[in-house]
Amino acid sequence: MRAGSPKTGVNILAYDPADLRLPPWILRLLDWVVRIETPAISGWKIGVTRPGGLYLGALTGVWAAAFYSGNNLLYLCGAMLFALAAVALVRGVQLLQHPPRLAPALPEYVEAGREEVLQGNVPLLTEDAAIVDVKWHTDDSILEGQLKLSGKGFLTGRFFSATRGCAQFARQELATSFPLGLWRIIRHQNEEGRLSVMPRVVAWHDAMEELRRLEQGDEWYGLREYVSGDALSRVHWRKVTSVDAGWTVKRFDRSEPYDQQQVLRVDLRLPSGLDEERFEQLLGKVWYWFQEQSAHLKSGDLLVLGQEAFDLGDPRARRSAIETLACAEPEQTPPIGSGGILLSLIERQ
Repeated sequence: MRAGSPKTGVNILAYDPADLRLPPWILRLLDWVVRIETPAISGWKIGVTRPGGLYLGALTGVWAAAFYSGNNLLYLCGAMLFALAAVALVRGVQLLQHPPRLAPALPEYVEAGREEVLQGNVPLLTEDAAIVDVKWHTDDSILEGQLKLSGKGFLTGRFFSATRGCAQFARQELATSFPLGLWRIIRHQNEEGRLSVMPRVVAWHDAMEELRRLEQGDEWYGLREYVSGDALSRVHWRKVTSVDAGWTVKRFDRSEPYDQQQVLRVDLRLPSGLDEERFEQLLGKVWYWFQEQSAHLKSGDLLVLGQEAFDLGDPRARRSAIETLACAEPEQTPPIGSGGILLSLIERQ
């Protein structure tokens, strides 16, 4: 109904459309419906999304009106809407019937608290483009990711893990709302894999500044992410595209080889009274050193983690050092060897 304004003669609405809001109890009911996951065959569950809940509500209303009035047009509309929902359900199930094997495509490591991008070609048995959410369950954590299937065998994804450690997973959960976003189809399957989750990087500028001056030259090497404490003069400002974009730092190397042997010894003892966060910061400094030295590691460069020593010039030993750092736990004895740079939480006497 419209009412005329006596002063302007312009028709205006008798109510504000902003007042047409769904009652809170309907929203709570919708949230409750979305949380329902109905078990289907072994390893499968089916639920509805928010749009799917509204869609099914509208479909129920159309069928109720059709039965009440006997209108053939309403019957036809109800049948078409039902067919769309059924086809969407079948297509989603078909997508997860033959999922790609993801373990071989995982990177060597990811960093805790930071999204890592995965890209690669994998054998796909479908040509559909879809988004699939992935969760790998480990003993004490969950590795989460999201995959985008391009339909040409190309897969991209983002993975995130909040805590450091060696993620040994065997149980995988795949979920998708392909193709119309009405259903949430979940499948549990077994796929074994292993991934090293490295500690968060902690800048270590005091003891490394002299070493950096000796090692670095004017030859361009590459970029790395900015770490709190880095000199602003090393920030690649042209790569900063927005306020929210991550900063990158320019890295340089020497044109001639640097022959001095590098040795870092890490004391993995955790004194009583110190929390585990200090231990994580210690490992974060080690990871920072490792990345800084990666440009010119050579045979004889040593990383000593407690009772284990690794020659970083050997690619196999380097991979073993990365895995050991990811899995490191506090020890009771001082590190082996002598010399080099010592990182320790034990106060020097």
